Amino acid sequence: MYGQTDEPSSESFEQMIQGARNAIQSKRGWFRKIPKHCFLAGTPSSGDPLTLQWTENQRLLSKGTVVWGSLVQANKVLFQLHEDSAPGEVICSHDTYFDSRPNELGAISQSIASMKGTLPSDGKLREIADDITDEMTRSMAKPVPQTLVAQHSGGSRVVRFSTWFDRKHLPEGVLAQSLIPLLIHPQCKVTTMLPAYFWPEELRQFWSLSESQLAALQQQKRERQAKLARLPLIVLTESAQNALTGYAEGASEIVLRVGIDQGSFSLNLISRQEITPSDETVQVGQTLVVVQKSQVPHIRGTEIDFGRSGNLEGFQFNSLDDS
Repeated sequence: MYGQTDEPSSESFEQMIQGARNAIQSKRGWFRKIPKHCFLAGTPSSGDPLTLQWTENQRLLSKGTVVWGSLVQANKVLFQLHEDSAPGEVICSHDTYFDSRPNELGAISQSIASMKGTLPSDGKLREIADDITDEMTRSMAKPVPQTLVAQHSGGSRVVRFSTWFDRKHLPEGVLAQSLIPLLIHPQCKVTTMLPAYFWPEELRQFWSLSESQLAALQQQKRERQAKLARLPLIVLTESAQNALTGYAEGASEIVLRVGIDQGSFSLNLISRQEITPSDETVQVGQTLVVVQKSQVPHIRGTEIDFGRSGNLEGFQFNSLDDS
């Protein structure tokens, strides 16, 4: 992780989390007036249980409690200077025991992370291992077994959450520390990160990047952007091209609009007359591919295939960007 390397004292940790609580409490009136979706950007794929975070966001902001959370794992783009927001897995507790002891949460989260790719014989531990290994399984307020927390929790109940990290709420735009202020509510199956706007200065300093860390991340971003610029906008496999030809029903020209809608790729056959000045076009074999210019950074380097997965048949999307 990045950020401050000197370990804050227990008293400092308690002051940080209490300062965050005081800051958001003074603004609670805002969240009864502002639309519930305006504080989260980006969305997970349609049907993802994490969409509940958008529904519950206003309640978390207006009525939630600020607590320490500890990161178990997160999408690798969150550790980079990147354009995208992404999900991760955290643990936290309603118990104030951890206000001055968030590192004990950290010890629990490290134990959970070490189970990735393992096959524990204990059923409850096996569920955790399967969840974090799969990465697409969502943890919606799942309790952490006492066998993992007893040594570190003082008898407190610890809960696992999957959560969406909105990059604009991360100081300097990256996950710089594993200890994170979260908003939780006893009636919510989701949590959300406390927006950095409400973080006290001591917490911001704890998360701040050094000049060398920031320079390294900026260099990494330049290298990634240069690599991405060399990738084709879209690649159509032979199977995808054949499927499109079939769907076009013998049309003399195939014009395919590729987009991203609510976190998922969308494909639509259109006419050339529907292309607008805000679109970018590229000829891929027999198909003219159309992409909104604003979505090009998110779509460039995508391979579109067509195949079968189980009993389902359809288009599949693969990234050619391995960075």
